[in-house]
Amino acid sequence: MTKAEVYEHVVSTSGRIERLLKRLGGTGHGLVQQTNSIEPKLGADLSALLQIAGRFRNQVLHDRPFTEKGLARFNGATQQAIPVLEELVSAWELQQIAELRGRETTQADPFKSASSNSTSTGTVVSAFKVVGVAVLALGALGIFMLS
Repeated sequence: MTKAEVYEHVVSTSGRIERLLKRLGGTGHGLVQQTNSIEPKLGADLSALLQIAGRFRNQVLHDRPFTEKGLARFNGATQQAIPVLEELVSAWELQQIAELRGRETTQADPFKSASSNSTSTGTVVSAFKVVGVAVLALGALGIFMLS
C-alpha cells in the first residue's frame, strides 16, 4: 500500500470505530480519548485493541513514520474490535429502547447477585457480559470446528 492508501484506510477504519464508540457514549477527540472515556463499558481486552489502533492512527495522521508491522497490528486489532463493538452497540441500543418503553427486558443475570440486578447500569453491563460470553463461545466453536 502507498502512504496515501494507508492514510485513507486508517482514517476510514478509525472513523468507523469512533462512530461506534460515540454510540456507546464515548466522548473526546479521536479514538484514544473516546476509548478512555468508556473503558469500563468496554473491558480491558477490547480497550487494549482499541489503544493499539488509536496509537497507530495518531502515528499516521500526524505524519510520523510507521512500519508494515505497525499496519499489520492496526489491521489485526481493528478486525477483532469492530465486530465486538458492533455487538455491544446492538445490545446497548436494544436495552435503551426497552428502557424507554418502560419494559423490563432482562432476566436474572448469572454474573451478578439477584439484588444488584435491578439497576439500569447493571442491566447494560449485563448485556455487555452476555455479548462477551457469546463472542468467546463463537470463537471457541470456530477453533473446535477447525480441529
